[in-house]
Amino acid sequence: MSSKTNHGFSYAIFALLLLLISWFLFIVLMLNRYFSAGKFFLFPMLISPILAVIGLVYSVKGIREPNTFKKIFGLILNVSIPSLFIAVIVKNAIEIYRAIY
Repeated sequence: MSSKTNHGFSYAIFALLLLLISWFLFIVLMLNRYFSAGKFFLFPMLISPILAVIGLVYSVKGIREPNTFKKIFGLILNVSIPSLFIAVIVKNAIEIYRAIY
């Protein structure tokens, strides 16, 4: 039976892969100036923090398991991806507020 740590690690890796795929799609599709890339890279960009939060729940449930590379790496990724997503949203909200007032 697989442990909670392995589930958290799997979600972290999948979220990281989705981020890398969305960044790759953004770069490749933006080279073609006649093509709107927004709809193609937005979906993986929105799904990856959700997967990271699910992975964080599994990582926290497995906090009493022995420390391994998968546990530490999964926990770091599962915390950092939603944190970066929230930071970008807050930064954009501040910029919108400054533009309005």
